[in-house]
Amino acid sequence: ENAASSALRARVTRCVAVYRDVLSRLEFTPVNNATTYEFRTLPATLTAWLQTAEQQVDQIMLFGGISNLWFMTQYVEPAYRSGATRNRAWLASQSEVYKAARPDVRALLLSEPYQRRLSLLAAREFEEMKGLGAIVKKDMAQILTAGMGTGLGPLEISKQMTAQLGIERRRADRIARTEINNAHTNARMDQALDANALGLDTREMHISALSPTTRPSHSARHGTLHTVQAQRDWWARDGNRINCKCSTVTVLVDSAGRPLTPGLVAAAR
Repeated sequence: ENAASSALRARVTRCVAVYRDVLSRLEFTPVNNATTYEFRTLPATLTAWLQTAEQQVDQIMLFGGISNLWFMTQYVEPAYRSGATRNRAWLASQSEVYKAARPDVRALLLSEPYQRRLSLLAAREFEEMKGLGAIVKKDMAQILTAGMGTGLGPLEISKQMTAQLGIERRRADRIARTEINNAHTNARMDQALDANALGLDTREMHISALSPTTRPSHSARHGTLHTVQAQRDWWARDGNRINCKCSTVTVLVDSAGRPLTPGLVAAAR
């Protein structure tokens, strides 16, 4: 998670540097004792530079394309694979039926459900990076053109870009934290769905991070059991997934919904 945040912040910084390069090429003349500035760069030239900047930002944020996106291959996919393989081992230790269907990690990684979900995840991450790039492009172009329009000097415009960079980097941190944890926990629940397809009944036990920043509604959920759909519905509401460090553990239950390993639930609570 920390490595993903650092890498994403670095790319956002590179994107802002692209617009600083545009700023450095503007022609201007100080007026009114250098309190305001008149920019002489032709509108057509500025438009061409901004279009080039947009292309460069897309190259930075979408490097590798949808089939081999850098953020997916380096950070999200390993997190997804880790969650899937851990839950495979956990479920195999509880059920011979599941163990026979997924005898080893290779059988899991080559299975059709795993490959299909991985493709959907790759498409999601591509859209996430495209969205972040679009925000950076909009914010930087707006600061640049608004500053020119009001007669701000290049130094002041650069300061505003620097201030905005801090906001963009915090946004990158949030995305990295959310997406990495999301991939890991979703992978675990996807394996629970595979177990359900094999005739096994499971529940997801909510595990709260119980850290100083944990929201009360998240800590109150610790140790409680839910279906996969109920757990995902909860994460989808009220921004529960954003900056969330909670995870789940898959628990096999009987026909009445009682855990087959009650000691595990009692220990968590």
